Parts: sequence; C-alpha cells; structure tokens
Amino acid sequence: MLAQLPILVLAWLDGSGSIGEMRVTISSQLPVATIDSAAATLAAALSTCSDAVLVRQEITYRMVPEDGTRGDSGSDKFRMGVFFFECSDDVSQALIQVPSIKIDKLTTIEPGAGILIDVTDGDVVSFVEVVIDGPYCNPFAVPIASLLTAYRQSRV
Repeated sequence: MLAQLPILVLAWLDGSGSIGEMRVTISSQLPVATIDSAAATLAAALSTCSDAVLVRQEITYRMVPEDGTRGDSGSDKFRMGVFFFECSDDVSQALIQVPSIKIDKLTTIEPGAGILIDVTDGDVVSFVEVVIDGPYCNPFAVPIASLLTAYRQSRV
C-alpha cells in the first residue's frame, strides 16, 4: 500500500519556456522547514546536472496523480535524466526523474554513449549523495540507499 507521505515537487524551466517537474517522496512526516531545507540542498545539487532553472518548489500531499508531461514538442524537459535507486530493504527501488538533463552529464564511451549518465561525474555524484543522505524514499516509505543506474530517457 502506498504511504501517505509528502511529495516534494521541484519545477524546472527549460530553454524553450516549458516547465518540467521532478517529484520526490519524503520519507516521513517531517516539519515543513526540514523538508524546505532538504529541497534547497537537492535543488543546488541538481542545478549542476540540468540545463533547466528552478522556478517553483512545492510540498504536496498527493490525492490524485497529476500529469507533468505537458510541453512543446521540442522542449528540453523531455530530455529526462532517470536515476534508479535501490532502497534500504534491498528488494524495492525508487525512481527520480530530472528534466533537461545536461548533455555533458552523459557518457561518451560505448556501450551507452549518449544514453547512460556518467555516474562518476562530480556533479552527478554530489546529486546522488544528497538524495541518499536526504529524507527521500520510494512511495512505500522505504528509504533510498544506493544508486543502481542512471540514463537519459526521451519523453515525446
């Protein structure tokens, strides 16, 4: 059963004027000030990995799923960085999608050139550490523990 946990929504404006949203589940009923501080740290770490600019931050309690995929067909926001994490119970996972992932964060070595995100890149490492050390979890309230893989996904 899905846990009724807060969702941190970070909205990012790309070069075409479209907005992409990143949604991350918060692992417990933390005070808003604590979530806000964690969001600022996450946004700072992510700003070095995305071509988009943070324009809005929300802390929400999900009642009805929203569709965050609207945008112009040429929008950078559809160049999505997908980070797939293992959770602390060793059987479940969590996924974080980053709109407008920077092209220079992708590997240039085959196999996977232009698709896989370079998980050794300093900015990517910092982002992953912020996620693992932060109050983030999967929708079932299992804390995020480690990165499994990261790749570019086109969403058109």
